[in-house]
Amino acid sequence: MHLVKKFTLYVGDNWNKCDMVAIFLFIVGVTCRMLPSAFEAGRTVLAMDFMVFTLRLIHIFAIHKQLGPKIIVVERMMKDVFFFLFFLSVWLVAYGVTTQALLHPHDGRLEWIFRRVLYRPYLQIFGQIPLDEIDGLHTAGAQGALGGGQGGPSTGLFTSPGHEALQWGLLGPWRPQPGAEMGKVAEA
Repeated sequence: MHLVKKFTLYVGDNWNKCDMVAIFLFIVGVTCRMLPSAFEAGRTVLAMDFMVFTLRLIHIFAIHKQLGPKIIVVERMMKDVFFFLFFLSVWLVAYGVTTQALLHPHDGRLEWIFRRVLYRPYLQIFGQIPLDEIDGLHTAGAQGALGGGQGGPSTGLFTSPGHEALQWGLLGPWRPQPGAEMGKVAEA
């Protein structure tokens, strides 16, 4: 019973879980590298193991007097980033489903549906707008729900506002305040 209590105490720390995963991945990776049929799979497992071992180094550097506080700040920041990425993914899927339903309602190709729902909104965050669909050069399933044929009103109507809303939703907190001059540093 005493040994089980020690093990549960050991597993209770997240860094010890990271150690156990790293050791397990190392054993699996080395075992796969010894088998000719799983040689390439062993390379993949050892690459993932290297990532886990490298993340483990963060805990070792946490005791350094200059790196420690910075690592703690980054760790707390990552919690906020994951919360932001969750909301971003919800908005991207909502925008992707809406544009897919309105622009390509009769397209039955499952892989293209998932590509348009997930990948296309992600690219549009960075300004990569499918101009071939807007200009009417796209031929497969371009009959939109609002009656726009190839590149009709539905394409321009639902690409630009969604893109603008997504950009303002992401960049809104960092836009300059009214009356502030661009490029001018505030004096202390």
